[in-house]
Amino acid sequence: MNTMTQWTVLPFAGLGAELLYQVMKIRQKVFVVEQQCPYLDADGQDFKALHVLGREGEALVAYARLFGPSPNAPFAAVGRVLVAQTYRGQKLAYRLMEVCHGEIRDRWGNIPVRLSAQQYLMGFYKKLGYEPIGNGYLEDNIPHWGMERVWV
Repeated sequence: MNTMTQWTVLPFAGLGAELLYQVMKIRQKVFVVEQQCPYLDADGQDFKALHVLGREGEALVAYARLFGPSPNAPFAAVGRVLVAQTYRGQKLAYRLMEVCHGEIRDRWGNIPVRLSAQQYLMGFYKKLGYEPIGNGYLEDNIPHWGMERVWV
């Protein structure tokens, strides 16, 4: 596990222009360029999210966004989970998810956590206690599965 990574959780308003630019750049690099998947990343949901940032020095190396429960969705949600390409293979994604889970428990308690997993990452999420829910589906031409983690 990389111990040099500094973790921060911020609401949208706390990001500031420079950090928001870094977030958008790394999300586009991973989800649009690396995965060769043109889609509109700026989906209007960032305003409602908490942003989990893993930085090494000035570099943003890991990121996810969190959503709390709502009356129509009594669970937390994790999305846009990523680790920069040059930092993969260091168990940083596990640490990122630990930070996400800790933040969810601190803010909203032991509620279920849902995410939309790319099919090839289902094994990773299963190691973290997630189980598939529903059926697989295509999102932006990439196979995905809904997954949920219930605290035990």
